[in-house]
Amino acid sequence: MAESAEHQLEKRPRNSKKKNKEIAELLEKLRHLIESEALIVYILDEYHLVWGNVCGMVWGPTQTRVEIPIVNQRERQTYYGALNYWPKEFTLMEF
Repeated sequence: MAESAEHQLEKRPRNSKKKNKEIAELLEKLRHLIESEALIVYILDEYHLVWGNVCGMVWGPTQTRVEIPIVNQRERQTYYGALNYWPKEFTLMEF
């Protein structure tokens, strides 16, 4: 029998605070290289825009997985975004 999504989420370790602290410490350590633009730091993300998303956005509890059936997988567009950390320049690309 398959595990429920809620049970699977409970099993995953919650290390986001620890990871955020590690990243903040690393960025602080490299601040002089970032500010001199000798080191470029990008924050990356992707987004899958599905037709009807504007009408179908769902907000739910962090620990609960919300599933929305997609009738036609082909009716979607993927976008990739990158934020250059120091000058705060944002780039968005359609894929």
